[in-house]
Amino acid sequence: MSNKLASRQTAPCLCSSENGKPLFDACPRGRGACAHPPFKNLVVDSIESNVMSKAEAIEWMRKTEIVPVSRIVRSGQVLHVEGDLLLIGDVNPGGTVIAGGNIFILGALRGIAHAGYAGNKQAIIAASVMKPMQLRIGDIMSRAPDSKTDEGNEMECAYIDEHNQIVVDRLQLLMHLRPNLTRLERRM
Repeated sequence: MSNKLASRQTAPCLCSSENGKPLFDACPRGRGACAHPPFKNLVVDSIESNVMSKAEAIEWMRKTEIVPVSRIVRSGQVLHVEGDLLLIGDVNPGGTVIAGGNIFILGALRGIAHAGYAGNKQAIIAASVMKPMQLRIGDIMSRAPDSKTDEGNEMECAYIDEHNQIVVDRLQLLMHLRPNLTRLERRM
């Protein structure tokens, strides 16, 4: 071991240029004689990185986080979030919920819901009781039917189909239509 250590200490330092002048005031790897091996053929042309800045990370988190809210949205009130909305409560007629992502309502939706307001047509709206006045996903809008339908006991979801129309169907179909919704980790 002492032979290897001795040969390392006597190896030429990369901290000096070819003409022998030092590139740094002191070797960044140690004091006195340099202990790092010579790298005569090592040339770095550029360094690329795909690391996002702190501001970009905060913006991404704000747009993709699930915002839990526990309240009743009454007539005339508007609840607006940047990411996904998890509402534990009801949206009464005349109330509005708007989200940049998906809307999940554990309660009755009897007002207006607008998911994917920035143009996200992959967004969905899910509710325990789906009796909305109006549904919007991205820039597509659908209003409530004129006739009353029977009260069902199943949770329902709304999504945009291949014909660019909003469809309301059983919640169980959602995992086949939007498989990315089942991931528990953050979306990136």
